[in-house]
Amino acid sequence: MSALITISIKGIAAFGGSMIKRFFSIFVPIALLVSIYIYLYEKDSPKEQGTIVVYTYSSFASSWGPGPDLQKIFKEKTGYNVEFTDVGEAGIIIQRILLEKEKTKADVVVGLDQFQLQNTTITDLFTQPPELRYKLDESTPKKIQQGPFLAYNWSPMTFIYRTSDKNSLPKKLDDFLSPNFKGKIILLDPRTSSPGYIFFHWIVQKYGAEGAKDFLNQIKKNIYTVTPSWSAGYGLFKKKQSQYVFSYLTSPAYHWVEESDFDYQPLYLEEELPYHIEYAGILKSTKNRPGAEKFLEFILSPEGQEIIMNKNYMLPVVAEVRKNSEYEKLKKVKLFESDKIISRDEVIEAWKSASW
Repeated sequence: MSALITISIKGIAAFGGSMIKRFFSIFVPIALLVSIYIYLYEKDSPKEQGTIVVYTYSSFASSWGPGPDLQKIFKEKTGYNVEFTDVGEAGIIIQRILLEKEKTKADVVVGLDQFQLQNTTITDLFTQPPELRYKLDESTPKKIQQGPFLAYNWSPMTFIYRTSDKNSLPKKLDDFLSPNFKGKIILLDPRTSSPGYIFFHWIVQKYGAEGAKDFLNQIKKNIYTVTPSWSAGYGLFKKKQSQYVFSYLTSPAYHWVEESDFDYQPLYLEEELPYHIEYAGILKSTKNRPGAEKFLEFILSPEGQEIIMNKNYMLPVVAEVRKNSEYEKLKKVKLFESDKIISRDEVIEAWKSASW
């Protein structure tokens, strides 16, 4: 290659200085124009800005979850690619980003909940999201928005049952302490499951630390099993290994829509119910902030919200999205709102007290 370059230079030199001047007078402007074109193309073309990497939990990224549809339509609308990284259960997302910190490949995290956001070590890794204007659904919790995160769906939490089991339905949480429910309840491990954590957090808030320990030791005899994840617990419930499982009030909507099976119903207790809010956020370390902002804007658009509602089976945060859907069959419930801050250590200590 060096020999060819030498020959080329000697060849040009042989034509004299005027030829060299003419060569550079033509070549340099062309090269400059090409460089400007490449710069502008790379600057303005989303496809050249790389892929948006999104860390999320398994059911969101799965083939039956909202991920694939969001990915497809978002690319059609914006040209950006989205790569969902399945990190397993939602609780593991935190461990992953805290371990990687600024070295993470993620631009966006989807699936954090209101309890995880109490950790300032986590919030410090995220940047303020774009200001998005949309009307919140009137049923959403009062304090749904938090810091640098945007809520994208939510649901009250309760027990799910089957009408075909023909049980006498409990009206209050304390009713589950009756011997009539022995071996009929599935709970979820608060250490590894977000819904599981919500249940035990609710119990500690509702009864206090000592009252919670007493309640858990009493209900323990009625528990069929405690599973490490929501999917494992709900799977056993569907196989009729139990008659009640703690889950999302919206869970039956899946059976109503996908299976036309109205046997599954949420338990409407005569008391305030806890709830689960899921959030998305942009990491400070993102290499693609414009794309990350557009993705958050998309999942909070009516179109994005409808996809999430119909695939994630939780309630949208944007008004009017669930209109004329099966979700309108769900009754409005009172939400357990409390300003009392309960630490994770308190919740886990109460869990351990029952020696599961």
